[in-house]
Amino acid sequence: QVNLGELSEDLSIARDLGNGHAVTEKAGMYPWGRPVAKWAPLWGEEGKKEIEQVRRRLVERFGEERAKRIAEHDFNMIIFPNLVINNIMAVVIRTFYPLAPNYMNVTQWCIGPKEENERLRKIRLENFLDFLGPGGFATPDDNEALELCQQGFESNYGQGWNDISKGMLRELKGEVPKNYDEYHMRVFWSRWNELMTQ
Repeated sequence: QVNLGELSEDLSIARDLGNGHAVTEKAGMYPWGRPVAKWAPLWGEEGKKEIEQVRRRLVERFGEERAKRIAEHDFNMIIFPNLVINNIMAVVIRTFYPLAPNYMNVTQWCIGPKEENERLRKIRLENFLDFLGPGGFATPDDNEALELCQQGFESNYGQGWNDISKGMLRELKGEVPKNYDEYHMRVFWSRWNELMTQ
């Protein structure tokens, strides 16, 4: 449990939500804007006014601290076993369906509020495509990395493990895991192992 009063600009946490579900969260110190209500200079002064209106509505509805968290904090959530919600420069829902040990289908949707105006929708969709889309800044190299990992697993048959220990010492010391640790992966795979070995 994280106390909203303790949130700071350097917040970086990972949490086990139980049953293989996990979330990572980072305070919005990244350079990108978020149509949820964090302006970026690329959107111009008109975009700034629109984002400020969205932000005011969030404050009215949720209060200043919660609105700041909604507007500026990025999070990635895994809903075990195959649903991921990425709330970064756009809100993206992804499903993963393994079809074979070395092949899976990934489908993603970019979502937004139904009352969103046309300009903010355009910004949100451009954010999505530029970074998270199939030809974006992040997704192609992530996919390439996953494919190369799978090739490595196949070429090293019988090892039966993968090193996902980043940040484990923090856990052992009783500290809160960081969003860049591999804690969420350990949460997922611990639950998977539990189900497979019962």
